[in-house]
Amino acid sequence: MILGESNLLEEAKKGVINVEPEVGPLATVLELLDTFDIWFNVIEP
Repeated sequence: MILGESNLLEEAKKGVINVEPEVGPLATVLELLDTFDIWFNVIEP
């Protein structure tokens, strides 16, 4: 997941991880998260 080859929602839908009672709330939370480039600048001059 860190490398972007998979994501939590896809794994939940495939059944690789268990999400109970349903996947809907997990999808809502994941939509609210920001995505960053792996090489983003933490501190800029």
